[in-house]
Amino acid sequence: MAATSCALLAGMVMLSKPTAREYLVCCRGRPGAWKRMDAMARIVRAGLGKGCVVHLLFEDCTLMMLTPQFVGEGVWGAVMKATKEGELQAIFEGLCAGKKFGGARCLRPRTHQDALRAVMGGQGFDMVLSLSEDGTSLYEATARTGERPADSSSDMKLANMHTLIVLGGVRDVTMDERASLQETCRTLRVPIYHVSLGVTPELTSKCIKTFEVLAGDLGLWADALGPVVGGCQSPRSISTVSISDSVEAEAETAPLHVVVALNEALAKFLTRPAAAMLMQDVFMGSHHTYVRTRTLSLIGQDGAAVSLRVRGGRVPRTEEEASEYFRREGAGQRERGIRDLLLEDQKRRGRDDLSDLLLLRADGGAPLLRWPSRGSPDQRPVAVVFAPQRFSADIREVGGEVGAYASAAVSNLLAGPAFVGMLHSDGLLSQAICNPQCFAQP
Repeated sequence: MAATSCALLAGMVMLSKPTAREYLVCCRGRPGAWKRMDAMARIVRAGLGKGCVVHLLFEDCTLMMLTPQFVGEGVWGAVMKATKEGELQAIFEGLCAGKKFGGARCLRPRTHQDALRAVMGGQGFDMVLSLSEDGTSLYEATARTGERPADSSSDMKLANMHTLIVLGGVRDVTMDERASLQETCRTLRVPIYHVSLGVTPELTSKCIKTFEVLAGDLGLWADALGPVVGGCQSPRSISTVSISDSVEAEAETAPLHVVVALNEALAKFLTRPAAAMLMQDVFMGSHHTYVRTRTLSLIGQDGAAVSLRVRGGRVPRTEEEASEYFRREGAGQRERGIRDLLLEDQKRRGRDDLSDLLLLRADGGAPLLRWPSRGSPDQRPVAVVFAPQRFSADIREVGGEVGAYASAAVSNLLAGPAFVGMLHSDGLLSQAICNPQCFAQP
């Protein structure tokens, strides 16, 4: 190995103790000229917020290596209350200029091959997962939990495998990058598997969150990897939306209403980067939007509530755009309960009651969410409520009015809304609500 590569490997080992999963995101251009810092902030927040190392590899071969020490008490701050995109850009510029920040490192390998060796060579990865739209579906694999023979020792080994997950940042991984990855895996004798997260292309940050919900929150990592590693499930061809970056199409899905009850005043939450993140998690896919079919409602601890919808077709991307959007839409906030918000949205869609609504309560103390193996053509509207225990009685009361009601553990506010939105896009969320017998005890 070249001296440059050896130095890179030594530098990487000093970063942090490896976690079970790490992410390598292939990005456009170079850090100083990156125009989509909003997307970069969401990508970094998604991985670090779940305790994973995130590697950012740019086209000019600049390699940013970030560990969870970068957030929380680190320089970028609390994941849900700080982590502003402007501050991240300033930190990246500082890293490129040679400044030091805890939990972060900037390297400049000569080639992409050297960069991949820097990421993989000293870390002892057991496998690489490459996200591909025609890869093996992890949704189908996890839906077959009851069909795979139970083997606690094998499952624990799979769940603890040190895994590098490779995906594109605001673009697909290029053919040249895939070829370099394949060659590096061959040289280092690390197996590589191509996997997918359903039939609908989604944002990189939402994909990272979904990987982490499957692996950490729902304990489905062994079930997801078993058929992939064992070769028991074949890849499938997928028809996907394929549109240039400058065009946003409208995805056709059944209506979805995400309701979030906050532990702080609504006006305060709307000033946080997390509020802008929620807009993207609910309304945006990769090259398409869900603006006609989705609603996001927020209830503050002070009782103030607002239902957010996107008018004009363009979802706010940056924190500045989101701040302006919240200033306009926040004028409509008033005191309302969960039932009021759900019924208001149903009436907007021409329905007089909640009788055809499928309702899921995200409850950390409930059985773990599971779903049948096939999506559903069910076009009935779906609502998911993320709320603390003080809303339990209200939600149970509403549950008696809807077409189907279920309560399941999903994830927290960082990853939960993105995950249920992705399940819904594949027709799996309505199936889950209508089949609560599939849920698993924690």
